[in-house]
Amino acid sequence: MRLSRWAAGVLVATVIFGSSAAASAADASPTGVLSSRVASATLSPAPTPTIEGTAYSGLTLNAHPGIWGPGTVGLAYQWSRSGQPVPNATYRTYRLGPSDMGKRMAVTVTATKPGYLTEYRTSIPTAPVTIGTFTATLPLRVTGTLKLGETLTMHLPTWSLQPDQVDYGWRRDDGASIAFNTTTYVVTSADAGHTVTAVATAFKTGYASTKTVVESAIPPLSVLASAPIPTIVGAAQFGSTLNALSGIWGPQPVDLRFQWARDGLAIVGATTRTYVPGLQDIGTHLTVAVTGSKTYYATASRVSAPTAAIAPATLTLTRALTVTGDPVVGQSLSFTMPTWSQKLDNLVSGWRRDGVPIPGTRGGYAYTVRVEDVGHVISAFATASKIGYTSDTQSDVAPAVTYIPLVITRPMSVSTPSGIVSAGGFGDVHVGDILTLTLATFNVHDYQDLQSWRASTSSVSSTYTVSSHDVNHDVVVTQRAALGYPYNGQVFTVTLHVVP
Repeated sequence: MRLSRWAAGVLVATVIFGSSAAASAADASPTGVLSSRVASATLSPAPTPTIEGTAYSGLTLNAHPGIWGPGTVGLAYQWSRSGQPVPNATYRTYRLGPSDMGKRMAVTVTATKPGYLTEYRTSIPTAPVTIGTFTATLPLRVTGTLKLGETLTMHLPTWSLQPDQVDYGWRRDDGASIAFNTTTYVVTSADAGHTVTAVATAFKTGYASTKTVVESAIPPLSVLASAPIPTIVGAAQFGSTLNALSGIWGPQPVDLRFQWARDGLAIVGATTRTYVPGLQDIGTHLTVAVTGSKTYYATASRVSAPTAAIAPATLTLTRALTVTGDPVVGQSLSFTMPTWSQKLDNLVSGWRRDGVPIPGTRGGYAYTVRVEDVGHVISAFATASKIGYTSDTQSDVAPAVTYIPLVITRPMSVSTPSGIVSAGGFGDVHVGDILTLTLATFNVHDYQDLQSWRASTSSVSSTYTVSSHDVNHDVVVTQRAALGYPYNGQVFTVTLHVVP
């Protein structure tokens, strides 16, 4: 006899007759097994459980244990997959999952009650677990005109089973979605020559999803018969208006859009027929793209040839610079300041000698001619500058610089009682005559005078009184004027003979 197990407080003893081999066989088969229970109480009724539900992955199976007795009986559950217990599947319900696919499910109910033998009952296995299917009983339909700008409408199907969820939308060439969860779609130019597909997919737990599609071929767009390359007219310089000539597109009417670009990069906001180059455009090349669109026609774009490099603008002179005055040493030159139509940012002026600025003359309108200017070219200049414009320098050259012609403004002379004797002249005087010298003057102010009397008594005063020692001699008065370069010295003489 072998003690087999305790079950709900009841000891079950198995008595084996025969050899050990027979005993081993008895473990595998009830043949030759004599069982005696210490307790004689047996649960009744003890029905075989049943399983409610369809063996579809994702669905839930329910175990019906039946009615056990007598009275209240404790029931426990264990689900098995093709005879193998499913870990933690110890509830009355069981949700089928991917691991159960192709397997048969069963449930074992264990009944316990104090004073009664524990009983086990296993249900009949289910069919192999699979995925259910359902179909559309009324097909998906699409209505509408297959033309650009027209609206297509999707009419959803009905199914043999009520879906838990339906996803629907539109795709182009059965590729990426172009509209989701909407039953209408407006055909665009991007659809021309392609297939617009209406898609409706139904989902239901435990069932394979069901997708239905309707494909609608959209006719290709026509090609614009005339789409010329635009041209740009206008000066390629800062501040000058450029115009895009689009040419004639057809068949008319064609909607035209413009986009200007700087060195190939689109300029934000530059979307009209005209464009005025700004500071950022100087040194770059501009193009304009014209895009033509028309209902039922393919959109076309054409790009112009680039402009020349955008140059700075030119200042507009309204009055020229003019030098006035005598180009003579010691005299003043001046100039009239030029003017421009634009408001200037900066203006620099001054004087130059042989094209080199003369120190100290910047900003001056007047210039006093110097000795060092003789033989050189003296000019005035004014340079105007403004952002976005090429600097403009105006100049004017003075005539050749010379010295002031020497002019005797008052001749040298000597006054005698008998009259006045001019320079280079002769006369007679007598003892006791008072002679008065008048010096010559010149238009050149920077000079020195030396005067002298040569007689019996030399003198450098402006007067001389004839003495008896001068009788029968000449009194000579001389003026020497040191005028400097280039006049050199000037000498004037008056000779007077003293008579008895």
